[in-house]
Amino acid sequence: MPKITIIITAYEDRGWINEAILSAKNQTFKDYDIIFAVDGNPGLISYADKYEIPFLNVPKSNYANLVNIAMELVKGEWIKVLHDDDLLTATCLEDLYNARGK
Repeated sequence: MPKITIIITAYEDRGWINEAILSAKNQTFKDYDIIFAVDGNPGLISYADKYEIPFLNVPKSNYANLVNIAMELVKGEWIKVLHDDDLLTATCLEDLYNARGK
């Protein structure tokens, strides 16, 4: 079981999905997995295929419902939500995990 699951959300391709996924995949902390959750746009499966990550398409949804459904698939102990137009620093997950106070 991974320590952290990253849920990457998207509605449409606004041009930054590659960068968002790469920022998630290039973490210094390696005990994580990724779910690519999309709000009703099955055409975005090409990104999931390209980066070999699970794809969740929730048609006719909204952001909150999309995240809640994605959370049902989470395997990690911790969750990090990343929007398709956001980037993670390379040490984001490591910093998050180390800040837990244990």
